[in-house]
Amino acid sequence: MHILIAPDSFKETLDSDKVGEIIKSEILSAFPSYNISVFPISDGGEGALSCFMKYKNGGVIKKVLAHDPLMNVIEAEYLLYSDNTAVIETAKVIGLNLVGDKKNPSLTTSYGVGELILDALGNKATKIILTLGGSSTNDAGTGMATALGYQFRTNNGEAILPRGDNLISITSIDTSHADTRINATEFVAMCDVTTEPIGVNGATFTFANQKGAKSRDELIKLEAGVVNICDRLKSEFNVDLSSITGGGAAGALGMGTVAFLSGHLTPGFDVLMQVSNLEQAIRDVDVVITGEGKLDSQSFNGKVVGEITKITKRYNKRAFVLCGISDVSKEIYQSAGIDAVFPCSNNHSRTIAEILAVAERELRETTREFIKEYLMKSLNGNIVL
Repeated sequence: MHILIAPDSFKETLDSDKVGEIIKSEILSAFPSYNISVFPISDGGEGALSCFMKYKNGGVIKKVLAHDPLMNVIEAEYLLYSDNTAVIETAKVIGLNLVGDKKNPSLTTSYGVGELILDALGNKATKIILTLGGSSTNDAGTGMATALGYQFRTNNGEAILPRGDNLISITSIDTSHADTRINATEFVAMCDVTTEPIGVNGATFTFANQKGAKSRDELIKLEAGVVNICDRLKSEFNVDLSSITGGGAAGALGMGTVAFLSGHLTPGFDVLMQVSNLEQAIRDVDVVITGEGKLDSQSFNGKVVGEITKITKRYNKRAFVLCGISDVSKEIYQSAGIDAVFPCSNNHSRTIAEILAVAERELRETTREFIKEYLMKSLNGNIVL
């Protein structure tokens, strides 16, 4: 039997490489003769940089001192290729994992992303790919733009460092000091969701809770801030980005990429599928295993699990999901083309620290459950359900 393992990362706990190797080792322990291929993949969130490194040769890691989401100086990194293409995984500098137990989208900024862009421009990058996802921010990319010379001013003319809680106070955007190298550079943002910047299904109301927003009042204020930036862009730049698909990615950093960098948005999964030749690999196997930290309705909204199962369904391949936790009913996942889902836990109340302590052990145990439930029932390489 030929099995392909193509997982996303388990957010804040296990990267996609680690997930794939754990599942592979457990299957080979039970079936040493099986042909197992591991294709760690990303939709633009955590792990995107390592996927580029794995599937596209010739890149050099550049280390940079930059500011994290709470403006602490850290060592961040990005990938620079000899063709002057840079790949910046925004989660490396504004990721949820960087704020630990201080999650608060009202206080975080995307400023560090702008600093990485500045370094890439200094290294003569002519194309910069931003992988969006896994962010701790909700500032519509205004922090990033500030690092690049944009100035966001309040009623009294004061230029501020934008973050989630003060977007509402911005009354004008000064572009006169913006880095002119932006105009000669192609920017591509890989989006991990199709979410729009604002609205009940927009960036704030969909993702801010998981980034640490504590109350309805906080959500309303955060939303008002992003709406204000949309209004400023419309009145000063004569562009309406309030409903752009994917603009809500990474706390509306997607919208900011279009507004402040003249970039364009693309589904992150599509980019890495082409780089990795994943579709051809799926065509050549018997069974596909994918997974992520939390399987929920967003999993089928441009993310890895949903996109992979579209391909497996197209080629009539068996598809299984191993995940940290699942909020999806059997009816929903089967209609998406998934044969079965194996969550590592049903406990929704654990902290990241508690999950980290048991993540690898639980994934190994869950893989053994999958082996017992399905692979042990195989006959001549064909899964019997």
